[in-house]
Amino acid sequence: KRLVVDQGDARARAGRFVNVSELRKIEALDAYTNRELEVLCEAAPQRTFEPGYFFCKEGENGRSCFILVHGEAEVLKNDPINPAERKVVGTLHEGSLIGQVALVDCGLRSASVRASTTVIALEIDRGFFKQLLSDCNPFAIRFQEQIAISSSRQLRRATDRMLEFVIERAQQRAAKLDAARPRPAPQRPPRKPAV
Repeated sequence: KRLVVDQGDARARAGRFVNVSELRKIEALDAYTNRELEVLCEAAPQRTFEPGYFFCKEGENGRSCFILVHGEAEVLKNDPINPAERKVVGTLHEGSLIGQVALVDCGLRSASVRASTTVIALEIDRGFFKQLLSDCNPFAIRFQEQIAISSSRQLRRATDRMLEFVIERAQQRAAKLDAARPRPAPQRPPRKPAV
């Protein structure tokens, strides 16, 4: 499911319009100047997404990334043993970046991200993203820092969660093996000879 609307429709549907004052409320953007936030609003169109929409899917190429302005999204990783099954490894909240890793390293998406509520986000296309990575002005440097911090936090949370899944899976397998192991018949103590 996907609902992508232009800024005018977003105001009507969501009752909100992303502007500098809205972005100023997001802790991750508090170091940005008002002019930098204006540039961000102009260069990154506002989009509204329904619950269930996939911003990105693990293994696909990335064309854009998103700044989550309102709502929540869940991060999913394919189960290494059963790739058809996805495990929730984290939750992203207001101010989080979605899908930036594939744009930084030009690789495939390392995880899937799905809207768990109605989400309002700013979409940053590959061209603007690359410009922000190559520029040396204060705005670009703050954005690069935000990418580094956001990516490392997301990676830590995902790694911790995947480790929990691996331990859980190992415990389940050990329990199954233990239950399937044949048990020796109980031995009776030897009888004492009659006197």
